[in-house]
Amino acid sequence: MLGSQWAAGEIGQVMVGTDQGLAAPYSREHILEHWISTPSLTRRMQGATDAEREAVLTESGQRLGVALAPIIGALNLTQVVIGGPRELIGDRLAEATIETIRMRTMPDSHEELEVRSTSLGADNVLYGCAAMTLAEVLGAG
Repeated sequence: MLGSQWAAGEIGQVMVGTDQGLAAPYSREHILEHWISTPSLTRRMQGATDAEREAVLTESGQRLGVALAPIIGALNLTQVVIGGPRELIGDRLAEATIETIRMRTMPDSHEELEVRSTSLGADNVLYGCAAMTLAEVLGAG
């Protein structure tokens, strides 16, 4: 599924949380990408103490969980794979994500859920692009 504007699956531009109330306008400071993109995490963790790094990863994981919970609830997924530098996201982001998903979905929809980091390394985006291209060219898409 690609979507009408080729943006199916793009959750980075979704607002996460209602920190400024339900009428908060769309803004780059409120979208998921602001909380979990590699450049944003790098900037926020630069020079941070271990406790501050833990807090950044926890809050970022919670924001990701807020965005993923309705998707998990609707599709009853069993696995979520987080991409990004392992040394940057570590285990805490995944833990905070699954904790938030569990708080926001009914137990049956997350009973077997696993949230983990990708094992594909830095080239994971290239693999996805290659797979989409092959599917389109070979007619499997």
